[in-house]
This record gives sequence, structure tokens and C-alpha cells, in this order.
Amino acid sequence: MDFRLAIVAYIRHLEAASQVKLRSDATETAESTCIRRSATDHKYGKVGFVLDRLKRTNNRGRMRNGGVISDLHLLARRSDFEAYGPEIEEAAERADLFVLNGDIVDLRWTSLPTVDAAALEAAKWTRLFIGRHPRCEFHYVCGNHDHVRPLIARLEDLARSTPNLYFHREHVRFDDKLFLHGDAVSAGASSARVRRFRSTFYNEQRRGRLGNRLYDLVTGLQLHKIVYLTNPKVRSCRRMLAYLEDTIPNVRKTVRHVYFGHTHVPFSDFEFKGFTFHNTGSAIRDLKFNMLEFELEE
Repeated sequence: MDFRLAIVAYIRHLEAASQVKLRSDATETAESTCIRRSATDHKYGKVGFVLDRLKRTNNRGRMRNGGVISDLHLLARRSDFEAYGPEIEEAAERADLFVLNGDIVDLRWTSLPTVDAAALEAAKWTRLFIGRHPRCEFHYVCGNHDHVRPLIARLEDLARSTPNLYFHREHVRFDDKLFLHGDAVSAGASSARVRRFRSTFYNEQRRGRLGNRLYDLVTGLQLHKIVYLTNPKVRSCRRMLAYLEDTIPNVRKTVRHVYFGHTHVPFSDFEFKGFTFHNTGSAIRDLKFNMLEFELEE
């Protein structure tokens, strides 16, 4: 009995040592900040994070199933989230990993009276959604409409207190799959331009009654469908690629699939200059929502 206990203890020691080595080999980047439950503003190395997750997957002897959505624009009157809610819940229930890939809420066009009230409600929705799927690991990637001071603070606090939630300011990668919101399509093909673009949302204030009525008119006339003309996928992917090459070292060696949103133009499996691009569309009324599922390979 003592001999068996010694063997078990030794195996656990080897597993712990391998985990430490994986994390010590991790490379930190300024663009992959991950908020974890165990630390404040802890930058977890991207490579170490990916290897650690895959190591545990391979030890279990099965693939990990994942899902990704973006651009729900919750709390705005133009959101048609209710039409897709059951589908999203079912996907989260069967997934091992689920990415909320930016613009999940919309504080600029919220129907609530203040941005602070909207941030509180957004954090509550996130907590309840994740709480219904405790087996799934969630990754919330910030988009431009999420990049609002009170919302970021609440999401970071929620990530620290929720074991299966991680919050990322810029992007997250698993295996050869990269997830980011995609506002580089609008901002420009550099990290500096994206930061400037997002800074205009940081101190966001709710749009007034007149602004909301005008937006209702635009969506009522379906003029917002012009995004299908202004954001063709070749142009969007070209800008995304330029941003990635400016921001992520050795991106061509580490990334094959790029998942993004923002443009509201859905597509998948689009090959462009050595990468495969996927866009998750939008849950805004009369646009096309495109939840995607994927597997993490060995």
C-alpha cells in the first residue's frame, strides 16, 4: 500500500512539474491580457495558455468542442437576440469552450437610462449565462462597444470571481485558431489605430432620445444592410491580415484560422493569403447571425 501511494505521489509530482514548465515557457504580449480569478490584471502567456489547455485535452483523450459568437448588441433596441437565444444556450451546453467575441452588449445605444445601469445589467447577463453552463469554459474578448470604462471594470471583476470565465482585452488563441473582435477593419491596420479607435468608446455616454429614434428609423428602413456593400469580405480580410502582421509576432507560424466579427457580414472558411477567415455576423434585426462551432486539434 505504501509503495502504491508513493507511485501515485510521484506521478502527481511529474504532472505538477510539467505544468510549471509550460507556464514558465510562456511568452507575454501586450495585446493578450487575460484576467484570471487568481490575480489582478495578470498577463498570462499566450503560448503557455494554449499548450496547457491542449495538454489537458490530450490527457483526456478527446477533442475539445468550441463555439463562438459576436455582435449580439444586447441592451439595444435593434438587437434581435431573443430569436437566437435558445440556439446559443444549446451550443454553450454542448461546448467545452465558448468565445464571446466582442460587441456582446451595446452601451452606446442602450435602452436603459444610463451607461452605468447598462454595464450592471450586462455583467448580470454574463454571470447568469455562464452560470447556466458550469462545465463550459468561457472567454470574453473585448470589442469596441464593450470597451467602456464601467463595463470593463465589471467584466474584469466577474472574471476574477468566476472560475470558468476569462476576459481578454485584445484577442485569445487556442491551437492555430485566433479570436479577436475585428474592429481593425474600421480603425486601420495597426494596433495604435485600434487603440485610438477604442478610446472613443471608453468614456461612452448613452445616445439621447432623438439619436435612438433616428437609429430606429435606419433599421426600420433596413438601411443598415448597406454593411453588405461597404464591408466585402476580401477588403475586411485584407485589413485584418495587415493588423495581425503588425500586432502578433510570427503570426503566420502560429495561426491558421481567424475568427472575428464587427463587420456584421457573415461567412466561414474563406481562404485568403494563407489564412482561413470566419465571421460570425450579427444579431441585429434583419442582419444575419452566424454562430460557429469548431474543434481544437491535437
